[in-house]
Amino acid sequence: FFFGLVVTQADQQKNLPAFTPQREPFLEYDLSKLIHSVQQFEKPKLGLLTSLPLKGASDQEMQMAMMMRRPAQPGQFVASEWAQSFNIVTIEPTATELPAGLDVLAVIHPQNLSEKLQFAIDQFLLDGKPVFLALDPASQHFKRQGGQQAMFGGPQPNVSSDLPTLINAYGLTYDPQKIVGDLASGTDLQNPQTRQVSRYPTWLSLRKDLLNAKAQPTSSLNSLLLVEAGAVAAKPGSSLAFTPLIETSPQSGDVASAMIQFAGADELSRQITPSGKKTLAALVTGKFKTAFPNGAPKDAAANTTDANATPPAARAETADASLKESKDTSTLFVIADTDWLFDDFSVEKFNFLGQTAVQPLNDNLAFAANALEFLGGSQDLISIRGKGSSLRPFDVVRDMEVEAQKKYQEKLTRLEARLQEVQTKLSELQGKRSEGNRLVATPEMTKAIEDFRKQQAQLSAERREIRRALREDIDSLENRLLVLNLLSTPLLLGVFGFWFYRNRRR
Repeated sequence: FFFGLVVTQADQQKNLPAFTPQREPFLEYDLSKLIHSVQQFEKPKLGLLTSLPLKGASDQEMQMAMMMRRPAQPGQFVASEWAQSFNIVTIEPTATELPAGLDVLAVIHPQNLSEKLQFAIDQFLLDGKPVFLALDPASQHFKRQGGQQAMFGGPQPNVSSDLPTLINAYGLTYDPQKIVGDLASGTDLQNPQTRQVSRYPTWLSLRKDLLNAKAQPTSSLNSLLLVEAGAVAAKPGSSLAFTPLIETSPQSGDVASAMIQFAGADELSRQITPSGKKTLAALVTGKFKTAFPNGAPKDAAANTTDANATPPAARAETADASLKESKDTSTLFVIADTDWLFDDFSVEKFNFLGQTAVQPLNDNLAFAANALEFLGGSQDLISIRGKGSSLRPFDVVRDMEVEAQKKYQEKLTRLEARLQEVQTKLSELQGKRSEGNRLVATPEMTKAIEDFRKQQAQLSAERREIRRALREDIDSLENRLLVLNLLSTPLLLGVFGFWFYRNRRR
């Protein structure tokens, strides 16, 4: 039995504390990563600029939380994964310049960045350094935070993020007010109150066929989960190479982010008008034009030292030494969602032999590591990271559900409207009371109430019939498979027994 593993290279020593049965599919990757990690004597520097608590609370914040007897904000596992390949340098959103010596820059859910910091990001990219950019029209973290603040009468946080100055200059389009819904890639979620399971088209369970098999960050992945993501696209006439990494199915459309807050699964499906595939993540390469053609913003000229590698002599020759165009090919990775980076949507934590271990729920974690290692780290592990995970969804059933939804949705919508109208009229009649606060029950009113109750019962029965029809073909398929599974083994055994009996008789 191997309970763990220690790997040593010179004075570098790393260990895998325990082999867990839950991570058996990832054994090849875990061992390869361990061997690779001891060969890294100097990790590349990753600048992490984010408004999200990916790294968790700092030591000072932890002490403050302990003093106030409040739970400290835990870090996300993706930050630990990145820390194995990079030295992470935290950049505060209030900064006006980038630290020196960064190899890769990750900008995640940027909010209220100063022009000086945006200029520094622009110059960093134009200097040939890769940038990872994650935007989001509806961050689940800030939505939850807003719900907690609403309980105490606090202001609502901004749940969306955008960098319009940079996005427009780089030939991209992105609308922070629009969320992508996909009728074919929705996720089944259970309502905690009604216990009813419904498919939410804005929670995107993306299969392998929707991931770019020719791009290294996604070639070895099988499944991803993105929650209320936006869409990115290349502007017509852009000279930059735009390579989609993650796309939705043709059954996709946009829905306004303001409309989804109180909408149920059925209502969301009705709001989505399929308009073709949407790109959720892309790789943009080529010679970028600066987003600041007039040079550095006021008082930002001194900040260009850390943002690009222009020699001091060259900066002295001109009043404005900022780059107007990429020196060589620059690389920008952009994705219109940030929720996929959180543990809630990527891993399941459990206790194994007294230690906290994680089991991936999908390939979100692998995608996060692939993306940054593709941009600035070692690419040796990308080809094997996604080998272990394998999601085998019922594609036939999913397609049948989409077709049935299209076939019966219009009829169901009309029926729901009629039922709502009847229920409203019934409530109005039952709410009419006399001065003594007693129900006035004239014969006409009694008959009207009875008629509306009959209509309500009839419409409810019709609704149940339509919903039954939605699953009729699927239930039929399930029954056929059930019979096949139950009878195939005894039939095969009977045939073999008969053949064996005849053979022995001869």
